[in-house]
Amino acid sequence: MIYGIAGIIIMVSSQLIKDNMQYIAITMGVVLIILGILMLFGKNISLSLHIKQRKHNNETAEAFFFGIAYAIGAIGCLFPLFLVVVTQALVAPTIFDGVLYILFYLL
Repeated sequence: MIYGIAGIIIMVSSQLIKDNMQYIAITMGVVLIILGILMLFGKNISLSLHIKQRKHNNETAEAFFFGIAYAIGAIGCLFPLFLVVVTQALVAPTIFDGVLYILFYLL
């Protein structure tokens, strides 16, 4: 489910922004260069999220949310294969074919 959502978001968003991709790539490059320079000078950039956790009384809900968290964490290990599938979906002739690539990956 998580991989399907991530794949479809990547595919649809890339279709929407592909005309402006050169500007996005340049902007990302500039941001990474600035971050690298700041790191060379010992600056630490961090982002902290304060999420209020609710206590779940239902073990099924806990297992469900653990599964989602595990899938998000595991995407780092599976990212090379996932990236190949998403890339193939991006160059598919139609969006329907691209979605089929993602669905077959999920299976």
